[in-house]
Amino acid sequence: MPTPTVAKAVSFSAEQISQVSIGSSLSSIASHESKIPKPDSEAGCPSHGGYNLEIALKWDAGHFKVFKECIHASIQKHCDTSKSKTYQTPSAIIAVQTEVLSHFLELNDYDGCWPIGDIIQMQLKNTAVKQRQKTTVHK
Repeated sequence: MPTPTVAKAVSFSAEQISQVSIGSSLSSIASHESKIPKPDSEAGCPSHGGYNLEIALKWDAGHFKVFKECIHASIQKHCDTSKSKTYQTPSAIIAVQTEVLSHFLELNDYDGCWPIGDIIQMQLKNTAVKQRQKTTVHK
């Protein structure tokens, strides 16, 4: 007697299909559990209970440097660097994320692409503080 075959239908939402088109694998969009989770603490504050982003990513130094440079250039292009991430327009943050993802497809393996958000947060915090210091000195 032949073994019966079983068919299983699989469907994807429009969001999942767009994720596939920018480099995410089908297996990684099946659930958030298969993606690399964000560490619980804040990036950039290892001495205050946070974590070192470069160590958390486990990338080589050269790749991490190019990644940071790409995000910094995109922030300069799309964001108001006198304001922290909280005060940026959603379209500016999305523009940075989209641009960086087009160069670093592996970031789709990270839940919510958190490495991009972490660097945006740190960079805009630093540039906003520097901007405030400049205006305070010149008054």
